Amino acid sequence: MKKIRSNYQPNSFDNPILTKHNRTRLTFNFSFLTEEKGFNLNKNNGVSREARLKLLEKIQFLSVQDKADIMMLPKETGLERLHESYVDLRVHGDFINSGRNELCGDKYWIFRLNKLGRVIGKIDNEVFYILAIDTKFKLYKH
Repeated sequence: MKKIRSNYQPNSFDNPILTKHNRTRLTFNFSFLTEEKGFNLNKNNGVSREARLKLLEKIQFLSVQDKADIMMLPKETGLERLHESYVDLRVHGDFINSGRNELCGDKYWIFRLNKLGRVIGKIDNEVFYILAIDTKFKLYKH
């Protein structure tokens, strides 16, 4: 009968080396918010004060969460994805010309502002580019 050799050393688990998980958090960029009237933050476009406050509150909530955790949240509180073909949005020309659109892929990421609207954007690594704020629910079928 052959003997089986083991490399097990009884004290090898006494002082395990633990490494911290590096949290990955989203940052939010408004640089490429659409110029389309009614879907940006210009003063005369009809986005209510209540919706603006909810937007700030939601960005704060999402920015302190780990990105992996956000992806696991239900779409009511986290993010949902839609293919570009389902969204009728005129994307800011500088976003397209900079090559960011290709880097982000063909999906839009959306987060809800409760019943006040939806924020539509694209994600590249940890940057969420906010492309439109839809308080009229007109950019895609709900």
